Amino acid sequence: MKQINSIKQSWHIGLLLLMLLALIGPWAHDAVNVPAEYPCEVRLYGDFCGIPLSGVQIFSMMVSGLAGIGMRLMTGTEFTQTLRKFLFVLSYLLLLLPILSDLLLVLRGERQRWQLLHVAAKSLALCLVAGFILLGLPVLSIPPWASWGIWLYIGLMLFALVFESLNLFQDKTLT
Repeated sequence: MKQINSIKQSWHIGLLLLMLLALIGPWAHDAVNVPAEYPCEVRLYGDFCGIPLSGVQIFSMMVSGLAGIGMRLMTGTEFTQTLRKFLFVLSYLLLLLPILSDLLLVLRGERQRWQLLHVAAKSLALCLVAGFILLGLPVLSIPPWASWGIWLYIGLMLFALVFESLNLFQDKTLT
């Protein structure tokens, strides 16, 4: 049993490192006007090329924007629009939840309650990323190699969900 727990802990450490790698990789592209006769690495559409933005850059922009949104919420200016922006930023920050849950599982050990929360965190993150892609993050029009960070994150979440669900089911049958 001790060997199984050490394998599970190694799995969580590896997954944590791969998730950090996915956050460093490109998730989206900032559109820059470059005439069509000039080459660029990623042509988004027409005269626009893409400058890659990593997940870390997107999260840091969201966190810096969070302070301004908080001030607007306190002063009451444009309340509904500001609240929408706040919820959007909060949903981006929820993508960090699987990293925190993996970190907790590594540091505190596996317990069944933590495993259920872990599976829920991964499911929520996967649904959020799918929602961002479907609602307008222009990842589908860009070649997959140009936005490998977000695709790695999605693949890790899918693989981890399957692994964690099987792990949870196996633990329930053993007890």
